[in-house]
Amino acid sequence: MTELPPSARSSLELLRLVRNGRLDCKLETTDFALTELSQVVRDNLLASKMMRDAQSLVYFQSLKSYYKLDDDEQEDFITYFREFNILLRELKIVGKRMKIMETRTSATAIVLGVDVPDGLHLNWANRQRCKYFVTTDSRLLELIRDENPFMGKMWVINPGQLPQVLSAEKEKNKKTKTKRK
Repeated sequence: MTELPPSARSSLELLRLVRNGRLDCKLETTDFALTELSQVVRDNLLASKMMRDAQSLVYFQSLKSYYKLDDDEQEDFITYFREFNILLRELKIVGKRMKIMETRTSATAIVLGVDVPDGLHLNWANRQRCKYFVTTDSRLLELIRDENPFMGKMWVINPGQLPQVLSAEKEKNKKTKTKRK
C-alpha cells in the first residue's frame, strides 16, 4: 500500500481525535469547501483513468475534458459523498452555507497574494470569528497573522497542530484561573 503524505496522515489523525471526542472545540466547514473537495476526488478518479490509458498526467488539464466518469464511477462518487456527509454529521462538524462578499474576498486575495477561492475561505472564516483556520495548503500555512489585518485574530494551522494548540490554550486558561483565585 502507498504511504500517505504527511498532510493526509495529519488530517486522518485529526478526524480520529474528533471521532473519539478528544478535541474540545467546534469544527465548521462550508458548502464551497465540500464542492472543492468533490472536484479533487473527481480529478483523482479521472487521473487514475488516464494513467490506465497510459496517458501522461503532464497533460491532465487539457485531457480532463475528454474523460468522463462512467455510470458505476458516478454512483461510487455519489455514495462516497453521501457517506462523507453522514460522517460530518456524526462528528458534529457543522456545514455552513457560505455568503460571498465579493469586494472583501477580492481584497483579501490581492493583499495576501492568494487565489480568490483561498481568499473566500479565509474571509469567511474571519467573518465567523474562527480562532483557527485548519488547512494542509502550504501556501496558506505561510501566512503570518500579525503582519496582515485581513487575518484578524485567526491563526492558519495544519491539522496536526490543532490538538497541540488546543491543549496549550487549555493549560493557559487553567493557569489564568488559578492565578485569579
